Amino acid sequence: MATPAQVIANQQNAQSSTGPRTPEGKARVSQKPVKHGLISKHLIIRPDEQEEFDELQTSLYVEFDPQGAIETVTFHDLVHAAWKPNAI
Repeated sequence: MATPAQVIANQQNAQSSTGPRTPEGKARVSQKPVKHGLISKHLIIRPDEQEEFDELQTSLYVEFDPQGAIETVTFHDLVHAAWKPNAI
């Protein structure tokens, strides 16, 4: 447990840590999840992996044959989840 002096020091230090302030800095920070890959909203496919990804997607599409909007959205979530281990 932190002492009262440590709590005060942490609060004072936190005032200096406000995150990015410029539009460029904010844009760069917003891309951290994309670079990391684990919790990214964007699917990460390197150019050298495109063929492997296409094969995975086609294979899953043939197997599940999504019908309608809900199945299609779920299918894309499945493809995203199946590809994530490769994106790290």
